[in-house]
Amino acid sequence: MEEEFGDAYFRMVPILAMNANAYDEDVRACLDAGMNAHIAKPFQPDALLKLLCELIE
Repeated sequence: MEEEFGDAYFRMVPILAMNANAYDEDVRACLDAGMNAHIAKPFQPDALLKLLCELIE
């Protein structure tokens, strides 16, 4: 896909970390690794939908 769309395409794809680790240092590690956002499990479906909408705007 990279050959077809180029590197810029993949930079636009948001990455959402979803895991049970909700401590500040865990969230920071995800963001430092290049993810766009973090949501802890268990999550509320409305919260996930809101976050996804924010990321793809």
